[in-house]
Amino acid sequence: MNIVIDGIIYLLQRHGGISVYFNELLKRSTPPEVQSSAILYGNSPKNANFFAGHIEMRKPRRFERYRKCQVSSEANIFHSSYYREPDKNIPTVVTVHDFTYERYVKGPRLWLHSFQKFSSIRRAQAIICISENTRKDLLEFMPDIPLDRISVVHNGVGDSFFPLGPAIYESLVRPFILFVGGRRGYKNFIVVVEALAQLTEFDLVCVGGGPLSSYEQEKVGRLLGNRFKYLNYVSDQELNHLYNQAYCLVYPSINEGFGIPVLEAMRAGCPVIACEGSSISEIAEDAAILLSQPAVEELLDAIIKLDNSQLRNIIRLKGFSRASSFSWQKTFEQTMKVYETLFN
Repeated sequence: MNIVIDGIIYLLQRHGGISVYFNELLKRSTPPEVQSSAILYGNSPKNANFFAGHIEMRKPRRFERYRKCQVSSEANIFHSSYYREPDKNIPTVVTVHDFTYERYVKGPRLWLHSFQKFSSIRRAQAIICISENTRKDLLEFMPDIPLDRISVVHNGVGDSFFPLGPAIYESLVRPFILFVGGRRGYKNFIVVVEALAQLTEFDLVCVGGGPLSSYEQEKVGRLLGNRFKYLNYVSDQELNHLYNQAYCLVYPSINEGFGIPVLEAMRAGCPVIACEGSSISEIAEDAAILLSQPAVEELLDAIIKLDNSQLRNIIRLKGFSRASSFSWQKTFEQTMKVYETLFN
């Protein structure tokens, strides 16, 4: 079996859940009888040397992301990291992460994205959904897809996240709430800002998601002032330190394909407040405080509840237990089974 991974995602994003997913797949060694190779482009990760298997570096063509991927005649299975098709008639695997574009983006950007995405999914002989919720969304938007092509393979959580001991948290002069990832409307970042405007004993630390918009800057400056800190990029080691220090992770997104930060926080012993629904209820179960809606008053109540040391400890212990159900090794092994089934 000869598997080709199309690393186009690294040309589209420097960091993000999809990049993490393919990093974890690519760095694991396949069995001796399986050959694997990754096609990487100009903006590929600097640490690509940790990838197992063969790496082929290419100069991206004009409009590379929208063109068919050129693969060798020796390839048996093609797996694109972001909805591309091969230029040869070989079995194809596609991983479907979410349908946030289809729910929240409009106009030409949506048309172009969905045309390529839906074409790739229909072309695929095997479809991996990263959660049951994503599978449900897939069948909502594409009810004609045969059920026997779909496999649910959950994302994992990295070994980089673990508790560092209570002294890290207890040594803080001022407690802070942690917000990780994108801040688009459905992520409800502004709800967090408005809630913390009323809890002046807390700071807010925001990690990733790109530079703040002018609207976000104005809102944060006016409501939080110097109680806000933005970190554009941190290493896994630094992020683990933040999870260990934080009073809690607030993740009030109402639409997620998976929600990797929820598991990272749990594995590090950081209590999680999130919104129920989408994949979050599936992933977190009862190991987080789940809001019925992303409302300021409900979020305030949840943050205040965590001041109860008994409840806080219960949430942490449940988080450890829930996070232990997920691993990238398990994701890799289940993905290999999808390849093997397709090949055979």
